[in-house]
Amino acid sequence: MADGGEPSLGQLRRAGSRAVQFNVPMDAERVEWIAAFLNGATSILDLGCGRAALLLACLVRSPATRGFGLDNDPAMIELARAAAEDARLGERARFELTDLSTGDLVSSAEADAVMGIGVTHAFGSLRAQYRAMAAGQATEAVVGASIWERHPPDDLRSMFGRLPRDTVGLGMRATAAGWTVVDAGTSSEEEWDTFEAAWVAGVRSVGTAAAADFADRREALSRRYRGTLGFGWLLLRR
Repeated sequence: MADGGEPSLGQLRRAGSRAVQFNVPMDAERVEWIAAFLNGATSILDLGCGRAALLLACLVRSPATRGFGLDNDPAMIELARAAAEDARLGERARFELTDLSTGDLVSSAEADAVMGIGVTHAFGSLRAQYRAMAAGQATEAVVGASIWERHPPDDLRSMFGRLPRDTVGLGMRATAAGWTVVDAGTSSEEEWDTFEAAWVAGVRSVGTAAAADFADRREALSRRYRGTLGFGWLLLRR
């Protein structure tokens, strides 16, 4: 808790993140779509792996595949390691703490597939993320990133910044970095509903006035951006 007994903004955000299975709007069907695409990869590099729920799901479905997760949050790395042990995947999954923006471990990792989902902020831009993902040996990639599904009002544009206009714009940036789009999709309303409800519930579970206020403001913001802000998905090869 921050001084005075109230949680900091960072602690509240972490409470939200820990309450969701995946820290982006995605469901079991989305997991199967991704896992099927990566099935047969020798190794998968997961950039910004968080608790590694998606990476471990891919390893379960592909018994010969190994996983390497990178994140800049020590707590998430520990949770990922614990989850791998609980799933009896500790011998096939390893995790390291790193600053993704440096690109050091990204470019040197020996992986033939790479995932970068909800991590554009860590690279500074989508262009930099695509460059980093192309720097290693990977020939397959999965990208998940925020997009505009319709023209945003000025306040939302100021809040979320310059985003691709739908998955076509997302794919154009991938193509410019040397990738070919194999398939694309956007998170459904149901995926968003489940994600937002769990995230806000996680914040409320902190049980303080500050947490309740933050959750209320998050819900109000969500009502404003839903239908305008989207989350796009790409399956890529090169």
